[in-house]
Amino acid sequence: VRGGLDLLLLDMTLEKGENGLRLLSEPPGKICPVLLFTAQDESDMYGDRWAQLKAMGVDDVVLKGMNMGEMLLRKVTEMLGEPRHENALRR
Repeated sequence: VRGGLDLLLLDMTLEKGENGLRLLSEPPGKICPVLLFTAQDESDMYGDRWAQLKAMGVDDVVLKGMNMGEMLLRKVTEMLGEPRHENALRR
């Protein structure tokens, strides 16, 4: 990738039923922090499943649902180390 990536926001469910995690197993593999974005049940993200996701290179997870825009903004700014602006979603 020219210029590099700062963060990969990866949805687990892609078009035609493909799994977004497949991207982490293909060359060049993990090249930046990975934030997983999913509609899967929250209980599916704990225990052994979380250990598997971390082993694949996932750094954090945001579940789709209410207030997800705010959560996404918070997680992205935390992972990029940038200051968070309270009115960023209202622009």
